[in-house]
Amino acid sequence: MSDVLHRLSSPSRRLSFEELADAWFAARISVRLRGYAPLALDAEGDPVDGTAAVLDLLHRLRGAVGQVLIESASPEAIAGRPCPWMPPCAFDILFREQARAGAYGIPKPWVLAAEPHGRDLVVSMTIFGLAADWSAAAEHALVAALQHRIDWRAVRPRLFLPRLDLAAVTLRAIEGVPVPAARGVVEIRFVTPMNAEGDDPLERPATVLARLAHRLRGLAQWHDASIAADWALLERLRGDLQYDTALLQRRRLRRRSGRQRQVYRAETVEGVLRIADVPRELRAMLAVGRLTHVGKGASEGFGRYLVT
Repeated sequence: MSDVLHRLSSPSRRLSFEELADAWFAARISVRLRGYAPLALDAEGDPVDGTAAVLDLLHRLRGAVGQVLIESASPEAIAGRPCPWMPPCAFDILFREQARAGAYGIPKPWVLAAEPHGRDLVVSMTIFGLAADWSAAAEHALVAALQHRIDWRAVRPRLFLPRLDLAAVTLRAIEGVPVPAARGVVEIRFVTPMNAEGDDPLERPATVLARLAHRLRGLAQWHDASIAADWALLERLRGDLQYDTALLQRRRLRRRSGRQRQVYRAETVEGVLRIADVPRELRAMLAVGRLTHVGKGASEGFGRYLVT
């Protein structure tokens, strides 16, 4: 068993969600693409209709980053086995499933995002916990993928884009996540749609918090931690909260499957979910979730939200 897998499988500390927020560590790589903001906007400058293009870009980018990392990976990692190198290759850490417990493995320790900033588009990769030690390799792979592995005309065929120009590349650390003060109503505003397969968030909105709790429980392992929580109590707290789903709406989003080379429709929700009187432990969970996203497909941009 590799040292990384041992640490993931046997965390040395137990943390509440509030303590996890305080201990949270990540590295964020940001790349500014000059003049590419229109990719994420419609003709009137509204981001809504650019969402599908952004998610398609991030889906392509995820695969492209993986292909770049494969070029410097060990044969064992490429074959889906633990990398024997010390330290392991970046492909092993970022793309190979590290462990599986039942139907679920430990979540991949990173997410992609893209959003317009003025006339430019900023693409970011945020890497969590122990995996941040491999951020230099990830930065190289992200830049190489953007420069050489993306067919930009295919992302949004009718849109004219200038020649690719990476105006800036930055790498910064994120240490600790502040937990917002109590307020009457918390608004979860989805920047990108959340995958809604399974429990319907409009009919059972508590499932949004349940999915986030499950995701953070796995990502805590990348921080050498397990979650110390009364799960039955948290489930009751989630179920007893007052939810307002009036501003949530369903959407069927066209997706491409790289492995099966098929196109399918993903059931998603988007908009705003309002929750009244959220207790501090759940507010801590929501604060960390702003970085990690929530739901299936989170690593490639789905389920990104703001909390207001």
